[in-house]
Amino acid sequence: MVALVGLVTPGPAHAGIDVCAGLGTATLAAPGLSVPPNWRYTTFSFTLNGAICASREASVTATGTVSGACGSSSGQGVATVSHPHTAPQDHKFAFVSEGTVWTLTGEVTGVATATEDPNDTPSCLAGNAQRFFLDGSLSFTHNGCTRGTSTTTKYPTHTCV
Repeated sequence: MVALVGLVTPGPAHAGIDVCAGLGTATLAAPGLSVPPNWRYTTFSFTLNGAICASREASVTATGTVSGACGSSSGQGVATVSHPHTAPQDHKFAFVSEGTVWTLTGEVTGVATATEDPNDTPSCLAGNAQRFFLDGSLSFTHNGCTRGTSTTTKYPTHTCV
């Protein structure tokens, strides 16, 4: 399952950020990931169905590529946030992972933990792991602006670059 929990207050869809929470599944295409030194290159996808983004229901999907092994990988992709009655927003991102910690940069930023689905067959140890659960805090930026809430003062912030 994928759980995304936001720490900032979202702004409007045309400028600022979306912060989304929901559950889903992260899946890697065969051959999946194995343990080092067996480095692999494959594709991934994840979906959050019925996610809550900016206090409204949304769908969040992502696709991309990953290379490396269980516990040490990197990749890039595009996440799409779709709200009812508005155009979908695409967000390019990159990530690196060490152990179970994923650090995301680009138009999707944050930190998440990735743990292998215990029912995944085969597993990282056996080779070819393809299902992972994610849990973290991610924000989706667009139009070069971010809007949030200061963690120290609790007042709104807005930054454009």
